[in-house]
Amino acid sequence: MPSSDARDGAAAGPSLLFGQTVHREEFLKKLMTERDNPTIVLVHGGFVDASNWTPVIQELQARGLPVVAPANPLRSLAGDSAYIASVVNEIDGPVMLVGHSYGGAVITVAAASAANVVGLVYITAFILDENESFTEVLSRFPETALKHALRPHHYRLPGNETGLEFTLAPELFQSTFAADVPSEITDVAAVAQRPFAAVFDERAQVAAWKTLPSWAMVGTRDLMIHPDAQRFMASAEADLARGTWTDPALAKVRFATYSARWRKSVAHLRPATLVNLDSRLSRHVLPAFGRWPIGNIDPADVRAWVSQLVESKLAPSTVVAIYRVLARIMATAEVDGMIPRTPCRGIKLPSQTGRTEMCFLSAAEVSRLADAIDPRYRTLIFTAAYTGMRWGELAGLRTERVDLLRASVQVSEALTEVYGHLAVGPTKTGKRRAVSMPRFLSDMLSNHIIDYPSTDGYVFTSRKGGPLRRSFYPRDFKPAVFRAGLPRELRFHDLRHTCAALLIAQGAHPKEIQERLGHSTIQLTFDRYGHLLPSLDNRLRDGLDEAYRAAQVDAGRGGEVIELRR
Repeated sequence: MPSSDARDGAAAGPSLLFGQTVHREEFLKKLMTERDNPTIVLVHGGFVDASNWTPVIQELQARGLPVVAPANPLRSLAGDSAYIASVVNEIDGPVMLVGHSYGGAVITVAAASAANVVGLVYITAFILDENESFTEVLSRFPETALKHALRPHHYRLPGNETGLEFTLAPELFQSTFAADVPSEITDVAAVAQRPFAAVFDERAQVAAWKTLPSWAMVGTRDLMIHPDAQRFMASAEADLARGTWTDPALAKVRFATYSARWRKSVAHLRPATLVNLDSRLSRHVLPAFGRWPIGNIDPADVRAWVSQLVESKLAPSTVVAIYRVLARIMATAEVDGMIPRTPCRGIKLPSQTGRTEMCFLSAAEVSRLADAIDPRYRTLIFTAAYTGMRWGELAGLRTERVDLLRASVQVSEALTEVYGHLAVGPTKTGKRRAVSMPRFLSDMLSNHIIDYPSTDGYVFTSRKGGPLRRSFYPRDFKPAVFRAGLPRELRFHDLRHTCAALLIAQGAHPKEIQERLGHSTIQLTFDRYGHLLPSLDNRLRDGLDEAYRAAQVDAGRGGEVIELRR
């Protein structure tokens, strides 16, 4: 029954109450000024008739608003909705549908069949989603007094069949249905109540609130629909209006189940990348969140988990790498509509101050290293230092990718080794690039290909003629570093950094360096080698200074020519 105290500050928008209003002036003004002054159609819920709206009708009429309060048949959701839709379709002009309790479900379905409906207002009402039933909504929340107040009644139907309907026990009518309404009114309503058919398991075929402007009012003292259930249904409506609605059933899927599905979607990644990903997922992410419903993970949970990783003494870079696995999965879950928003936001990560320091060789030091290594790998050292190619790109370089005439290399794939198994895949960024070579290197590669032919078509091979493996590093590279008298911490990857340093010394633009090295973004180039760029700034400063001084000299040579007197 209409309750003057059914109010909740968490309402989704200005909302009309029975007998009174919340944000009354604003809401009524909205109805009177927007959408050509719509006709207000009031749809009552179960156990009562349209006279239940009497105080509301009187106030709306006093405001000059057209009002219709049809009788809701209370026989079935589909039938009642069709009837209300037929009433609305006979009204000229726009209509604002208002539903109370069960009437909310009726207007949700009816509005889909009435083109003149411009908005929906729910007052302590059921706001069902498509294919959702009353029982499903109510089962998610604590029981209310409704269950104990219902009294079933069986009645005869044509064909010797039996129908089922419900009323409320008269002695419980006021406490269950209208606790704040005077007893002289509820005593009459209890004996005059209209039976309500058994519709609890009937599903809504459509949900018009997904396409129409809608408002909802939550009644905190309502004993028919638990306030939390009302808030849940109203929040779904509000989320849809904001574009953040997701199917609640999807959020119940366990994180482990969804992450397994996500893992299949990234099977195209490089084998080495997948090995690292699987290790981080199985050792750190799944033990923490595997059993959780994916929708239950929030930013606070992620922050606590990151803190635990830091406290376990993992390196900062390792913590960041593990976190990124979770972040990628949750970002995809958001795109897939599993969750409204990823919880991996606003997460403070440890600073990666422990990054291995880069070593840069001079051109002379590169030559020393090349001379100190087995002759078979001499050209490999020069190629790494003067093209900046990664180890996997060099190991996977095939002879047909080398254009000796144009002195260029097409970097198209990379060879990776995972647990002793070799695999050819895309480059680290998944992109191809062309890298030019100095002429000396082109000539060197020409001789190398002749001197060390490969049956597999690789440019660089092991002593036995097969593909290069990681064993090259301890067996050949590190001993050569020692023999050349270079820093012990020098890694093969530092030859790539050396290439960047040599390019910067030649005055190369950062964009050129990015393209040559195959960085995914120019920001990455600046992050890696920005500290080397001041030399470029000095060169630009000196050039500007020289331009200015030249202009001053030219100005001194100019001026007006005046003939001297004799």
